[in-house]
Amino acid sequence: LSRGLGDVYKRQLLRRAAPERRVARVARRERDAREALARSLPPLEDRIVFVDLSATQRRLYDAFLETKAARRAASSNRRGTDALGAAGALRLLCCHPALWDRGEAAGDALEPSIVEAAAALLPARDEEPRARDDDAGAKVAFLRAALPALAARGERVVVASGYVSALRLVARLLRDLGLSHCRVDGSTSADARARAVGAFAAGAAEAAAGRGEPPPPAVLLLSSRAGGAGLNLPGACVLILLEPDWNPAVDDQTCARVWRPGQGRRTRVLRLAAAGTLEETVLARQAEKQALWRAAGVGGHGAPPRDGAALARGLFAPAWRTADAPDARRARGPPG
Repeated sequence: LSRGLGDVYKRQLLRRAAPERRVARVARRERDAREALARSLPPLEDRIVFVDLSATQRRLYDAFLETKAARRAASSNRRGTDALGAAGALRLLCCHPALWDRGEAAGDALEPSIVEAAAALLPARDEEPRARDDDAGAKVAFLRAALPALAARGERVVVASGYVSALRLVARLLRDLGLSHCRVDGSTSADARARAVGAFAAGAAEAAAGRGEPPPPAVLLLSSRAGGAGLNLPGACVLILLEPDWNPAVDDQTCARVWRPGQGRRTRVLRLAAAGTLEETVLARQAEKQALWRAAGVGGHGAPPRDGAALARGLFAPAWRTADAPDARRARGPPG
């Protein structure tokens, strides 16, 4: 009787394990296919570029941590909702202080109370006009130095962000620099999206042939959240990610728009992150998720932690140590 029951129990265990084994086999095949594809593509240089916040950004960052909104987020027990909203405001600040303006923040789905708390700290235009200059934002200053140098070498660039306001800001910078560009985000219609991608691809061909009147788009602005699915952009050889995403799969999928079959040039991915800020926390959590995926032999979709207290401890510590960042290639300043 005991032997019979043991056989029944064993068969039940095997039946229950069968779906997991099938999933594992499919995951291994997909992993092997990705590795084979990677071997057929040109070299990929993937680096994290740490930028130091400007004095204005650092002052506003520290001031925000003392606001009621930030303290409420740090003590939130509502599944991290308040903490994620406050984190979104700080991530916008890490790009440029002007993104705290009430009008600029429109379209980024931040909590109104968070927007108001951040906007109240931003100096008025007549009080501190330099707070809205390019140099007031470390990442925008990086782009101002890097993009003309890349364009002069004939390298075509995709600049990606999960924030619509950041893409609008970069578009204004490109107009100031005299660099032509096109844009694809969640508000772009299917027809406009096809035209933008077609113009960027045609511009790559014209640039390679030494033609292009008027100048073809040198930069494509891409929403990593809504605009990247299904795009094929091998005409670009440089991808600049303005901020790390909570979900590393989002960043990887954005990278795959450029480093894909048809790419004939060495490809560079520059992941911008503000040193000494919550963006280092995001990078660390990315590394943890990727390590789990590699250990399981599968890919996956991450999400911000649901434990509000744990999230707040990682995000709102003013003395976050740069040495705690994940091991990665570090670079400062424009690409050489």
